[in-house]
Amino acid sequence: MSCSEKKVDANSLSKVNQLVENGKYEEALTLLTPLSNDFPNDENLKATQVRTLILYGNYLMFDSPLPPKEKYPGALKQYRSALEIDPTNSEANENVQMITSIYKSMGREIPN
Repeated sequence: MSCSEKKVDANSLSKVNQLVENGKYEEALTLLTPLSNDFPNDENLKATQVRTLILYGNYLMFDSPLPPKEKYPGALKQYRSALEIDPTNSEANENVQMITSIYKSMGREIPN
């Protein structure tokens, strides 16, 4: 089996999904980072990463008790990270556009 054919074991993804379901997005992303380095071509892993990043971005944007000046940059970072993995993801694209337009409407610089 070549390196490009290796797939992450289902148990690891199950653990990540359980963390996500419990709202522990940062812990889930901490587990996903080394897995994505070890299994860069695993489509299930990529989908799990994108889902986790978007859910974390959604939490920051809509449910976090942080003030807007703190939650919008964090959410934007998560959506952009999701788009690095899946540039065609419509939810991440729409949310980046929404946050960008909020900053523009306030005459503020868009965070990197």
